[in-house]
Amino acid sequence: MLSATKAHFNDLGGQLSPCASPGRWGRARHGLVAVALCGWHGAAAQLPTATPAARYETITVSGVVLDDSLNVPIPRLWLYLNDTKYGAITNEQGEFAFTFPTAWKHVRGGVLTIKVATAPFTFKMMRRSLDWRTYDPAQPLVLRLASAPGRGRPNLHGYIWMAPPVPPPVYPSRSHTGRP
Repeated sequence: MLSATKAHFNDLGGQLSPCASPGRWGRARHGLVAVALCGWHGAAAQLPTATPAARYETITVSGVVLDDSLNVPIPRLWLYLNDTKYGAITNEQGEFAFTFPTAWKHVRGGVLTIKVATAPFTFKMMRRSLDWRTYDPAQPLVLRLASAPGRGRPNLHGYIWMAPPVPPPVYPSRSHTGRP
Protein backbone atom coordinates (compact mmCIF):
# COMPACT_ATOMS: atom_id res chain seq x y z
CA MET A 1 0.00 0.00 0.00
CA LEU A 2 1.38 3.42 -0.97
CA SER A 3 1.24 6.44 1.25
CA ALA A 4 -0.79 9.46 0.28
CA THR A 5 2.31 11.59 -0.40
CA LYS A 6 3.66 9.35 -3.18
CA ALA A 7 2.48 9.26 -6.76
CA HIS A 8 0.78 6.09 -7.96
CA PHE A 9 -0.53 4.75 -11.23
CA ASN A 10 -4.13 5.27 -12.11
CA ASP A 11 -5.80 1.94 -12.73
CA LEU A 12 -7.60 3.11 -15.84
CA GLY A 13 -5.00 5.02 -17.86
CA GLY A 14 -1.67 3.94 -16.42
CA GLN A 15 -0.76 7.59 -15.92
CA LEU A 16 0.46 9.24 -12.78
CA SER A 17 -2.29 10.69 -10.72
CA PRO A 18 -1.78 13.90 -8.80
CA CYS A 19 -0.21 13.51 -5.38
CA ALA A 20 -1.73 14.51 -2.19
CA SER A 21 -0.15 17.40 -0.33
CA PRO A 22 3.64 16.92 -0.35
CA GLY A 23 3.96 17.67 3.33
CA ARG A 24 6.46 19.85 5.13
CA TRP A 25 9.69 18.26 3.80
CA GLY A 26 8.34 17.90 0.29
CA ARG A 27 7.63 21.64 0.09
CA ALA A 28 11.14 22.40 1.35
CA ARG A 29 12.62 20.12 -1.29
CA HIS A 30 10.56 21.78 -4.02
CA GLY A 31 11.64 25.20 -2.76
CA LEU A 32 15.32 24.22 -2.83
CA VAL A 33 14.98 22.85 -6.34
CA ALA A 34 13.26 26.05 -7.49
CA VAL A 35 15.96 28.24 -5.92
CA ALA A 36 18.70 26.10 -7.43
CA LEU A 37 17.16 26.24 -10.90
CA CYS A 38 16.31 29.93 -10.82
CA GLY A 39 19.54 31.04 -9.19
CA TRP A 40 21.83 28.93 -11.37
CA HIS A 41 22.24 31.56 -14.10
CA GLY A 42 22.97 34.33 -11.61
CA ALA A 43 25.62 32.26 -9.86
CA ALA A 44 27.23 31.30 -13.15
CA ALA A 45 27.44 34.94 -14.20
CA GLN A 46 29.31 35.84 -10.99
CA LEU A 47 32.14 33.34 -11.47
CA PRO A 48 35.54 35.03 -11.72
CA THR A 49 36.96 35.11 -15.22
CA ALA A 50 40.58 34.78 -14.07
CA THR A 51 41.81 31.93 -11.94
CA PRO A 52 44.11 32.48 -8.96
CA ALA A 53 46.89 30.98 -11.08
CA ALA A 54 46.62 33.95 -13.47
CA ARG A 55 48.82 36.02 -11.18
CA TYR A 56 51.50 33.37 -11.66
CA GLU A 57 51.55 33.59 -15.46
CA THR A 58 55.05 33.72 -16.83
CA ILE A 59 56.59 34.93 -20.06
CA THR A 60 59.87 33.91 -21.65
CA VAL A 61 61.91 36.38 -23.66
CA SER A 62 64.67 34.74 -25.65
CA GLY A 63 67.22 35.68 -28.26
CA VAL A 64 70.82 35.64 -29.38
CA VAL A 65 73.73 38.07 -28.96
CA LEU A 66 75.96 38.54 -32.02
CA ASP A 67 79.23 40.33 -32.68
CA ASP A 68 78.22 43.15 -35.02
CA SER A 69 81.46 43.18 -37.00
CA LEU A 70 82.00 39.41 -37.34
CA ASN A 71 78.34 38.28 -37.19
CA VAL A 72 79.21 35.40 -34.83
CA PRO A 73 77.50 34.52 -31.52
CA ILE A 74 79.12 35.78 -28.33
CA PRO A 75 79.20 33.22 -25.48
CA ARG A 76 79.23 33.84 -21.71
CA LEU A 77 77.86 37.40 -21.74
CA TRP A 78 75.90 38.67 -18.77
CA LEU A 79 72.49 40.17 -19.46
CA TYR A 80 70.54 42.03 -16.76
CA LEU A 81 66.83 42.91 -16.58
CA ASN A 82 65.73 46.47 -15.77
CA ASP A 83 68.87 47.41 -13.79
CA THR A 84 68.38 44.60 -11.27
CA LYS A 85 70.56 41.70 -10.23
CA TYR A 86 68.30 39.38 -12.24
CA GLY A 87 69.24 38.20 -15.69
CA ALA A 88 70.84 35.43 -17.74
CA ILE A 89 74.15 34.34 -19.21
CA THR A 90 74.47 33.50 -22.90
CA ASN A 91 75.39 29.92 -23.78
CA GLU A 92 78.10 28.83 -26.22
CA GLN A 93 75.85 29.74 -29.18
CA GLY A 94 75.19 33.23 -27.77
CA GLU A 95 71.58 32.33 -26.89
CA PHE A 96 69.76 33.52 -23.79
CA ALA A 97 66.31 33.24 -22.23
CA PHE A 98 64.57 35.06 -19.39
CA THR A 99 61.48 33.55 -17.78
CA PHE A 100 59.73 35.83 -15.34
CA PRO A 101 56.25 36.29 -13.84
CA THR A 102 54.09 38.94 -15.44
CA ALA A 103 53.11 40.22 -11.96
CA TRP A 104 56.75 40.81 -10.99
CA LYS A 105 57.26 44.37 -9.74
CA HIS A 106 60.30 45.00 -11.97
CA VAL A 107 58.31 44.42 -15.19
CA ARG A 108 54.80 45.38 -14.11
CA GLY A 109 54.72 48.42 -16.42
CA GLY A 110 55.32 46.25 -19.47
CA VAL A 111 58.72 47.72 -20.35
CA LEU A 112 61.69 45.41 -20.23
CA THR A 113 65.22 46.80 -20.54
CA ILE A 114 68.00 44.33 -21.23
CA LYS A 115 71.49 45.52 -20.34
CA VAL A 116 74.34 43.53 -21.87
CA ALA A 117 77.43 43.74 -19.68
CA THR A 118 80.73 42.90 -21.35
CA ALA A 119 84.40 43.10 -20.57
CA PRO A 120 85.65 46.63 -21.18
CA PHE A 121 87.69 47.19 -24.32
CA THR A 122 85.88 44.35 -26.06
CA PHE A 123 82.32 45.47 -26.81
CA LYS A 124 80.30 48.56 -26.04
CA MET A 125 77.73 48.12 -23.32
CA MET A 126 74.24 47.90 -24.78
CA ARG A 127 70.72 48.57 -23.52
CA ARG A 128 67.65 47.39 -25.40
CA SER A 129 64.09 48.17 -24.33
CA LEU A 130 60.96 46.35 -25.42
CA ASP A 131 57.36 45.97 -24.35
CA TRP A 132 57.00 42.36 -23.23
CA ARG A 133 53.19 42.54 -23.57
CA THR A 134 53.55 42.81 -27.36
CA TYR A 135 56.65 40.61 -27.64
CA ASP A 136 56.26 37.64 -30.01
CA PRO A 137 58.07 34.54 -28.61
CA ALA A 138 58.20 33.10 -32.14
CA GLN A 139 60.57 35.94 -33.13
CA PRO A 140 63.63 35.77 -30.82
CA LEU A 141 65.52 38.99 -30.19
CA VAL A 142 68.79 39.56 -32.02
CA LEU A 143 71.16 41.81 -30.09
CA ARG A 144 74.19 43.02 -32.07
CA LEU A 145 77.09 44.33 -30.00
CA ALA A 146 79.42 46.91 -31.51
CA SER A 147 83.15 46.64 -30.89
CA ALA A 148 84.71 48.99 -28.37
CA PRO A 149 87.38 51.40 -29.61
CA GLY A 150 90.81 49.79 -29.27
CA ARG A 151 89.42 46.28 -29.23
CA GLY A 152 92.15 43.65 -29.37
CA ARG A 153 94.99 45.76 -28.01
CA PRO A 154 97.35 43.39 -26.21
CA ASN A 155 98.71 45.91 -23.69
CA LEU A 156 95.43 46.65 -21.87
CA HIS A 157 95.16 44.76 -18.60
CA GLY A 158 93.03 45.12 -15.52
CA TYR A 159 90.46 43.51 -13.29
CA ILE A 160 86.82 44.39 -13.01
CA TRP A 161 84.62 42.52 -10.60
CA MET A 162 80.90 42.20 -11.24
CA ALA A 163 78.34 39.88 -9.74
CA PRO A 164 76.87 37.43 -12.24
CA PRO A 165 73.14 37.72 -12.91
CA VAL A 166 70.65 35.72 -10.87
CA PRO A 167 67.74 34.01 -12.70
CA PRO A 168 64.46 35.88 -12.20
CA PRO A 169 61.97 34.28 -9.79
CA VAL A 170 59.44 32.08 -11.55
CA TYR A 171 56.69 32.81 -9.03
CA PRO A 172 56.52 36.22 -7.40
CA SER A 173 56.83 36.25 -3.66
CA ARG A 174 55.78 39.18 -1.52
CA SER A 175 59.23 40.72 -1.76
CA HIS A 176 59.25 40.45 -5.57
CA THR A 177 55.80 41.93 -6.16
CA GLY A 178 56.32 45.01 -4.02
CA ARG A 179 53.54 44.06 -1.59
CA PRO A 180 54.41 44.04 2.15
